[in-house]
Amino acid sequence: MTQEFRAFRRVKGRSARPSPATPPPRRRAPLRLAALLASALLAAGLPLLAATEPAGATPAQDPSAAAAIAPIDFAIAVDESTSLSDADMLQERDAAERIALGDVSADSTVDIFGFASADEPPQHAVDTPCPQLKLDSIGRAQVGACTAKLKIRAAGTGTGTDFPAAIRQGVADLKDGAAGTPRVLFMLTDGHLDVEDSSSYGDEAHREAEGRRQLAQALDEARAARVQIWPLGFGSDVDEDTLRQMAEGGYQQSCPGIENTAPTARDVDGSADVGAALERAFASAHCLHHEKPTDGAYPPTTQHVHISAVATVGAIVVSKGDKAVNVTYTDPDGRQLKPGAPVSGTFNGSKYDLAGQGETVESLRLTDPVPGDWTVRIDAPAGHRRQLASVSVLWHGELRTSITLDPPNPQPGGTAKVTLQLLTRKDTPITDPEDLKGMRVKAALIGSGFTDRSLKLADDGSDPDDEAGDGAFTGTASIPSTADGAIRATATLSAIGLAADPDRSEGGHVSFGEPPVSSRLVLTDAKAHPGDSVQGTLELRNNSKQAHTLQVSVRNTAGRLLTAGPSSVSLAAGEARSVPLELEVADSPAFKAAGVSTTTRLGGALTVTDRSAGGGPLSQNPLSVSITPTPTFMDEYGGVVGLAATVLLVLVAAVVLALRLRIWNRMARGLRLELSLPDGTPLSTLPAGRASKGNWFEFKVVDKTGEHPTLAAGPGGGYAVRRDPRAGVLLRTAGEGEQPLTRGRMVTLDIGQDRTLRLSLAEGGSSQGPKPGGWLQRLLGRRTPTKPTPATLPGVAGSASLDDDFDPFL
Repeated sequence: MTQEFRAFRRVKGRSARPSPATPPPRRRAPLRLAALLASALLAAGLPLLAATEPAGATPAQDPSAAAAIAPIDFAIAVDESTSLSDADMLQERDAAERIALGDVSADSTVDIFGFASADEPPQHAVDTPCPQLKLDSIGRAQVGACTAKLKIRAAGTGTGTDFPAAIRQGVADLKDGAAGTPRVLFMLTDGHLDVEDSSSYGDEAHREAEGRRQLAQALDEARAARVQIWPLGFGSDVDEDTLRQMAEGGYQQSCPGIENTAPTARDVDGSADVGAALERAFASAHCLHHEKPTDGAYPPTTQHVHISAVATVGAIVVSKGDKAVNVTYTDPDGRQLKPGAPVSGTFNGSKYDLAGQGETVESLRLTDPVPGDWTVRIDAPAGHRRQLASVSVLWHGELRTSITLDPPNPQPGGTAKVTLQLLTRKDTPITDPEDLKGMRVKAALIGSGFTDRSLKLADDGSDPDDEAGDGAFTGTASIPSTADGAIRATATLSAIGLAADPDRSEGGHVSFGEPPVSSRLVLTDAKAHPGDSVQGTLELRNNSKQAHTLQVSVRNTAGRLLTAGPSSVSLAAGEARSVPLELEVADSPAFKAAGVSTTTRLGGALTVTDRSAGGGPLSQNPLSVSITPTPTFMDEYGGVVGLAATVLLVLVAAVVLALRLRIWNRMARGLRLELSLPDGTPLSTLPAGRASKGNWFEFKVVDKTGEHPTLAAGPGGGYAVRRDPRAGVLLRTAGEGEQPLTRGRMVTLDIGQDRTLRLSLAEGGSSQGPKPGGWLQRLLGRRTPTKPTPATLPGVAGSASLDDDFDPFL
């Protein structure tokens, strides 16, 4: 019995239980059985109709370990001068929190301080609201409280802008960091160097010049301490020359192989743009990939961000603007991390930690994040929806590469095909165009007898590249005619936010003459499930006058998830033939052990080696096989089962309806009988109730000879009515048999003592079929309680209930 079936039975059982004041309905079992059968068929045959709530943060299998990203030691200097508005200060705090919580390394450190000027003792130019924070889960939780202490200086507390003091504070905070760890100072300011009121810079006439001299000196100190400076100005009164001087005067360092990542001065129109601009600067300084923040929107709002398949660690940063805002994260698999979740744990195979819940900026940091489009739901209680909210992503990833040179031993003056296949750290090819953006490949041909030559490799689908956007960068190398020995193709990949393999190279020796063996791989369909195989053909030709024994193998796949057979082929001298090739895909447990999803691409190269010639490579053919999970029974036959279940459900419903109509056509309930004098004066009405055997409703006339004759339910009175499919309604009278009782026609009742009364169907009763939808209500287990309306007839003692809303299926 399925879980859906049990739940249906419990709920239906509760709704069908009669109240103590209501007699239990009869003949409900057939209908109940039909409803349960239909429900079970739907649950089994149409599983897509049942929604399962995504799991939240629950214990999960430990994710495969991601390589640790190098940390960064950074400081954030926030302008506190009186030229700022309250809104400016809020934006500065927001920006500081965004980069502190957006860092993806738990070993990074941050110092946050404010600066203005020290105009006279005992004023001080720098405010340090908190000590240095290590950005692990504990330190991240303290960032919001730290930035909240930053404030605009009040008059008489030092209200200028002392750049030299800010730089020296940053250098002092960073200079003792670990050797090799980048040291970066971010400076936020809305104006110029302003020390005209600072007595520490000498007499008033020379203070500006002294400030300039000390700024240059502070920059020299920063360069000597290997501290980069990334200034960010905002507003209309920014001294761009001074910002540029500070960026160029500090230590110069950039991401390897990436242009425009050295310290740069930036300025934006207003403080509202500070957060996004500082995130971009931070990403460049820490060599992270930065996704442009979403457009700001007022809560409640749903926003979407993308995390690349190459990302090994990342942070989703939500600028909320209000501490009462709450955030729900939904990964590409539909699993949710909701407000109130534990601040750290595992989530759908990823390690995570949350920070900033209850602050104005919140961050979800993930190791091994699920790649794809994430949904971020931002909501807030009433009264807290006046601040724009936006979402941004910073991530760092790793790439592996595989390079092939085909043929490995080209001839001087000939050509060779060079292919660089990009792979994730789990050796799966990268095929999403979004993940390939910004990647740069530099390749060269080096060897004996010629100077190095650059190669152009592209993934654009033009010859010799097989397919655009498949992560295989391909080009043609022209072999110099002067080549006389070893030859090698090398390639280097670079992209912001990525750590790639060092230079990859592949090659052999030039061949003076036709290669001894030529090969070509043809795959019929490079798609498979775990445990399946891919069929292909290996076309071989022996160009020499001696036999060769060839070894066929696959390299550069994770955990031997792809193997080739046959592994050995013999070719006679001059022989040419096509060898059926089978690429066997490992089973699902092997994928799990290797930490590779069963929805992926396996990349590598099919290598043909001449075993008889000492193992030298003869040819290499790039491979890319698409893997999808093994289909379940419902994946293959779900459509047929669903159709059959639907047809069966319709048949069951039709049978149930037919049975109920047949019963209804003989039931008396819903009829209203009226007793009147021969002249038509009404005496009494009686709604037909529960029937006795044969669906007859028995009744009698009470006080037949008295002043107020009345109809009453009960046996022994000699009268009974029921519906009839042909006659409509039948009246049975003791000793007289049955006769039709139709609306508008009165039947004379001989009650003795020469007295007669008349019986008819009263207005408001029903002699027709059931109301539309009544059987559906019964099928769904819903009851509509009868609401009796008392009606007192003139001149008649007593009253009766008029069941105007009667439903025969309740």
